[in-house]
Amino acid sequence: MNNKNTINIEKTLYGKFINFWVTLFLKFPLPNALKKFVTFETFSYLFIGVLTTIVNYITYVICQTLLLKNYQLSTIISWIVAVMFAFYPNKIFVYKNNLNNYNVINLLKEFSSFTLSRLFSGLCEFIFMIILVDFIGLNDYLSKVIVSIFVIITNYLTGKLFVFKKS
Repeated sequence: MNNKNTINIEKTLYGKFINFWVTLFLKFPLPNALKKFVTFETFSYLFIGVLTTIVNYITYVICQTLLLKNYQLSTIISWIVAVMFAFYPNKIFVYKNNLNNYNVINLLKEFSSFTLSRLFSGLCEFIFMIILVDFIGLNDYLSKVIVSIFVIITNYLTGKLFVFKKS
């Protein structure tokens, strides 16, 4: 389904940036098991995932320091903002699932699937934050960073396997 409005992401400045990192990493003597993960999609997800994590963390810090001073509510609000931010970059840049031939119904279905898949990691994030902050006694900002690692991996897998799967 390649029409004249389709953008080849890998030929854009963004694509060249990601391909630079893929090429750089492939120059290292990596085991074959690791080399299969050095792909445009993986590095693109890491880049978008880092941006989403930054949006999540900045929103959390703003909620914590300026507005709420309640880490549970700040976690929920930062999750909502991060999910809203992450949908289009993941759809277009990571999974190369462009907007051509889409109608509003299909977009809403895809956004719903995306949100539901992120709900799982969001619930895990919320529960892990409570465990780390209330039961283990870690600082909430450090806990947020630790939990983000799990969230990034979980979101990549659910996005690839359930939301933006190739037909």
